Amino acid sequence: MNIGVIKALAKMPSILYRLESRRENESFEPFPFAIPLEQVDLIAFCFREEGGILDNDDEACIVAAYYEAACGEISGKLSSAEARRALREILEPAGFSSSCFARQRFILDNVTLLACGYANYESFKNSLAFPAQRLVRCGYRNNPRDWEGRWSKAYASLSPEEQRKAHATEMVATTDCAIWRKLSRWGDPYPPFDYCSGMDVLPVDIEEALALGLVADDNSYQLSEDDMPEINVEINMS
Repeated sequence: MNIGVIKALAKMPSILYRLESRRENESFEPFPFAIPLEQVDLIAFCFREEGGILDNDDEACIVAAYYEAACGEISGKLSSAEARRALREILEPAGFSSSCFARQRFILDNVTLLACGYANYESFKNSLAFPAQRLVRCGYRNNPRDWEGRWSKAYASLSPEEQRKAHATEMVATTDCAIWRKLSRWGDPYPPFDYCSGMDVLPVDIEEALALGLVADDNSYQLSEDDMPEINVEINMS
């Protein structure tokens, strides 16, 4: 079970799944479904464990379909277009509406970005080699949000202890700094921090973190190969 995908699905507004679950043909039964019932039940259980709300079996099927499509895209087995097509191929035979392709793309894009952000956060968490990260733009937007302003506001709200872990203007902070959760719409310490934001983070190594004064220079950083994080997810910020 990909917990990153489950966490991301649980953050999507429940109204999106309810819009999707309006049946075009009420004569269809929820099951049999393209995804085995046992898998649907497991996904639904994990979804609820992460705070997601499901009112009925139809909504559980919808979430399971998104889960399968997102996992296919994250694993590299499916492109973004193939993942959306796979989603429709799961839903339409069961009678679920797929009239709003823009909504499906919105959900899939945000779920995959959140899941990738979570996976990379887990890889770098507690890393001695890369104790900090930098907020960067990785996707063009016609009307980009004011991330510099959001950073300044979040920094100003930090306690003095947490401010020592962040730079006031460089948009760099240690990975455990509270500023990341304050930046996020969902309170997560990893990107994309908001819907389709186009923002990502890049790791900052120990030398730069020391130079910026984000970590103490106590000569205790003796790095080995075991300290190097394993980067196991390729992030697509398109």
